[in-house]
Amino acid sequence: MSITALADRRVTVYRRTQYVIDATPAAPAMGLSRQPGARACLQVVVSGTSPCTGTVTISGLIGGSPIVTVLTFSYPDTQTTVAQYDSISLVTTAGLADESPLPTIAIQAMGRDGSAVHASYVLVSDWPMRKDAGSPSWPAPIPGAAEMERCLWYFDYTDAWIPRDGDVFVDQRTGEQWLVVGHPAQHGGGLTVPHHFEVTCMRRQGSSTT
Repeated sequence: MSITALADRRVTVYRRTQYVIDATPAAPAMGLSRQPGARACLQVVVSGTSPCTGTVTISGLIGGSPIVTVLTFSYPDTQTTVAQYDSISLVTTAGLADESPLPTIAIQAMGRDGSAVHASYVLVSDWPMRKDAGSPSWPAPIPGAAEMERCLWYFDYTDAWIPRDGDVFVDQRTGEQWLVVGHPAQHGGGLTVPHHFEVTCMRRQGSSTT
C-alpha cells in the first residue's frame, strides 16, 4: 500500500540555499534564481573548459541606493564583490556567452567573514505525508525548559525532489515546523526504485502547536 493512501497531513517543504543564481550556462542576461536572504556580498563562480574570458556585471540596491559591480574574468575563477547587496535587479555578462562550450556561472550570497547567507524557498507544497510521532522530552540544562520532539515522517518515493538534511517541513494544518536532521533513508523496492522515504525530523522550538 502506498504511503499516500495512509497520509494524515499535507506538508510544504522549504529548502535553504545561499545561491541567488544556481549553476547555469552563461547568457547575456542571467535569470535570478532568488534574492539574497539578507544583505550579502556576492561570490561569482565562473567554471568550464572554455577560456572563460569576459565580465559579469551585477546591478542592485544597497540601503535603497543603486550599486553596480563589474567583475572581470580571464580564466575559470571565483571572485567576490566588495559591496554588500540588499537585492539584485540585473546580472549581465559580456564575452562569456560567446564562448563554446558555454562556461557555467553560479552566484552565492556570503557574509564578509565568508559565512553563507541563506534564503528559504518553497521546494514543494501540499505534499501528502504520514507522521510517526515520537515522545517529547523537556531537558533543562539551564533554568527553564526546551521541548525537543523528534519523530519520523514517511512519504512515497518520488524523483521530483529528494529530501535532505536542513530542509524544513511545515504542517499545513497546524503550522508546526519540523527540521530534517541527518540523511533521509529510502526503503523498499530495492535500490533501483525504492518504495518510500523515511525522514527523521525535530520540531522547531517556538513553532505553532495549534
